[in-house]
Amino acid sequence: MNYFKFYNLEIKFNLDTKELKRQFLLNSKKYHPDFYTLDSENAQEKALELSSYNNEAYNTLSDQNKRIYYILKLKGLVGEGVKNNLPPSFLMEMMDINEQIMELQFDPDTEKKQTLSTEIINMEEKLQTEILPVLDSYSDSASKQEDLQMVLNYYLKTKYIKRIKENLVMRKK
Repeated sequence: MNYFKFYNLEIKFNLDTKELKRQFLLNSKKYHPDFYTLDSENAQEKALELSSYNNEAYNTLSDQNKRIYYILKLKGLVGEGVKNNLPPSFLMEMMDINEQIMELQFDPDTEKKQTLSTEIINMEEKLQTEILPVLDSYSDSASKQEDLQMVLNYYLKTKYIKRIKENLVMRKK
């Protein structure tokens, strides 16, 4: 069973968070180990497993990045043994930004650092704006493979940009 089935939710990138929380709370009550103290050891273990699963499912589905990764993993697009490639133009752009970050390490310049930081934030915002319609309209039963590929590219790019931002912050110190 996957997390979406566990909560009786359709596989979507943008979920109804109120319904997700409602299902989580219902399952929290239903599977709370304290309600099984007088049951058999097997029933107690099963309740503990389901309670843990409920927490794990909620933590994953309530965070958009984790939810995106989870769906991509369900579809076999990420995970162990899966090789993903980013477009060479994007990688070249990231290499240029990395070089600028390294230059700032040796020749600190507050203005250049701020300009670079703004450039990175703008890249992130552009990626979000471009993917938002796909995330909003995605339906597991009706969407195309191209939609998943677009989400995969978005996910990989934002992951890369996050590392770039961390490098920039580390260089500030």
